[in-house]
Amino acid sequence: MPPSLHPQATRAIADKSVNVVHIGPYLLEPDELLLLDREDNEIRLTRKETEILLYLNNAPNQVVPKATLLRDIWGYSPLAETHTVETHIYRLRCKIKQFPDSESLLLSEPGGYSLATDSPCGAKPLAFAQD
Repeated sequence: MPPSLHPQATRAIADKSVNVVHIGPYLLEPDELLLLDREDNEIRLTRKETEILLYLNNAPNQVVPKATLLRDIWGYSPLAETHTVETHIYRLRCKIKQFPDSESLLLSEPGGYSLATDSPCGAKPLAFAQD
């Protein structure tokens, strides 16, 4: 991984003891690049999509600026003029919409992005069994 990758995202991906991450009503398996819903429907993610979810998950209740994501995940200058972040967020949202009863997870906020870790439908957090 590039040395500029955010340390929290790097640890979460590299640390084999972190094999599942609860993100709102979903389960992320970083090692497998998978996102699962309540019914174990799975969506295959790219490495960057996984890194975005891990990064935002490690910044609870915070808006992460686009420039921060560009710097820490891609290693780009925060001044770079690119639509890389928007494109990845868009594709990730499209993938999540494939889930039956999908819920909004990625929020566009003034100044950046955040995760909606509380279910807007009032569903309780999931308890996933770990082997």
